Amino acid sequence: MSDSASTDSFSHLDAEGDAHMVDVSGKPDTVRTAVAEGRVAVQPSAFADLREQGLEAYSLPTAAQAAGREGIRRTSHLVPLCHDISLERVGVDVSLHPDRSQVLVRAAARTVGPTGVEMEALTGASMAALAVCEACSPQAARIEDICLLTKTGGQSGDYHRATSDRPSENPASLGADASPGTVSSSGTSSPEAEEASSPSAAAPEASHEQHREAAQSETVRCALVTVSDTRTMEDDESGPLMQERLEAAGHAVVRREVVPDEQSRIASILDNLTQTPEVDAVLLSGGTGISHRDGTYEVVSSFIEQELPGFGELFRMLSYEDVGAAAMLSRATAGVCRSRLVFALPGSTNAVELAMDKLIVPELQHMVWEVRRQDEDLHPED
Repeated sequence: MSDSASTDSFSHLDAEGDAHMVDVSGKPDTVRTAVAEGRVAVQPSAFADLREQGLEAYSLPTAAQAAGREGIRRTSHLVPLCHDISLERVGVDVSLHPDRSQVLVRAAARTVGPTGVEMEALTGASMAALAVCEACSPQAARIEDICLLTKTGGQSGDYHRATSDRPSENPASLGADASPGTVSSSGTSSPEAEEASSPSAAAPEASHEQHREAAQSETVRCALVTVSDTRTMEDDESGPLMQERLEAAGHAVVRREVVPDEQSRIASILDNLTQTPEVDAVLLSGGTGISHRDGTYEVVSSFIEQELPGFGELFRMLSYEDVGAAAMLSRATAGVCRSRLVFALPGSTNAVELAMDKLIVPELQHMVWEVRRQDEDLHPED
């Protein structure tokens, strides 16, 4: 192969054949998505062991999803010459098929920028597959057929792998968490058309106040979870306090739970609530400190696909006015998981009042409206 053929074929090689990061500074920002899929062959005995230990339905998929999301976010650190890009949305789906001795993983990423997210999707699928191997034991699992399924956006147009060449026998059998990559069903689209249809591109035309006004009609359906080793539904104080504030603002509380401060129990209820159609937002109180029993932060962080760092920062800033430097002990956090808002608050009533009155209630409608708006853009066929 000639030098010219090498550099023409491989964008990461310069004229001398040396590897380098592609300069994308001259490219326009456009909506770009990618979906990758992989298959892990698992010995039937491993599936039986997982089922016997009660891990099949929850722990394995949850661990694989967390690994996949982290892989998507950290692609530029793991793969040389990849750009560090801002992600609009990530999604990881894990589907267990004991009848076929297979686990299917699918990872999706979306950005608005000058370069694509194919490597992010492939890294996410690879990390999810590795987590499956770790859960089943490497001796009992084998990673197969990790590949790019679709990509949209950019000057090269869209790409869709033929169904017959995909790891899954039926691509549609995997969940909707991966559907960001199915924005365009066929053909190619120009960057100009994508920019015209992208809410992210159109956002500067409307102010935050206009968005907030448009969101006033939103009724938010909330699920409340109190994390405590000592409280019950009868003597819980933070749950009713959150419910009072939400209902006074015109929102609906569709479910309220009290769970012990055990990460597996917190993860199980959060996994359930973020897949419940009637739930728009999940508010957890308790377990955000630094004692050995405080596990809410770890669980919520593993679920979150898009973090809202400003929530924790503002909460600690406001808390500082009341409790001084002790505010740094709070690990309050928030973000988006499966198109639902998730908030994690400290368990004290003072902290709940502060978070609800100063941060959550004033912006809840606006935030849910933004999440729904982005979700409609990602799933236009729904």
